Amino acid sequence: MQTLGEFKLPHFFNYPPYFTLQPVRDTREKQIQLWKELILDYCRTQKIFVVGLDEDFPLFSNPVIERSLSHEAREAFLSALVAEGRAEWLDKSHKKILILWHSIKDWADLIISFVKDNGLEDGVMTVEEIRSGVESRGTAGQMNQSMFEVITRGILPHHLASRNGPYYSNASPQTPGTQREACTLQRNFS
Repeated sequence: MQTLGEFKLPHFFNYPPYFTLQPVRDTREKQIQLWKELILDYCRTQKIFVVGLDEDFPLFSNPVIERSLSHEAREAFLSALVAEGRAEWLDKSHKKILILWHSIKDWADLIISFVKDNGLEDGVMTVEEIRSGVESRGTAGQMNQSMFEVITRGILPHHLASRNGPYYSNASPQTPGTQREACTLQRNFS
């Protein structure tokens, strides 16, 4: 079995047709599913958070069989992760993607649990205070700083707002992304 470092690659990685988008719908759906699982597993075990569509990513080519994914195939596999809620595009041009080992809903639930378990409802905290607290208590130890910031500043507020009320609001006139940006967790979680 072929490996990338200590990561064991699945058997399909040595099968040349899997490096070409398949024209038959059922076959393509299976192909996309296998690639989604491979990308998530590899990124989780290698602690990779961001993948560039046009960058040299180890899974996008297999020198043993002299095959590489086309731009179209890369985009199809990464877009499928986004559609499933397992990734988010980091830019409008869809060149970089944030890989989510948990869905946004699961990350939101982890953060809400942290807030609830630590009696922090109805308090005002900076995003940095939440990140530091979450990391120190192990709730989201898998997240690096940039992943946490993308989730708390960009994605989480929209998810929480759709969950019956104002869990989160930007309570600071500061520019988003500054150290002093604050958020308010306002909902009674009981």
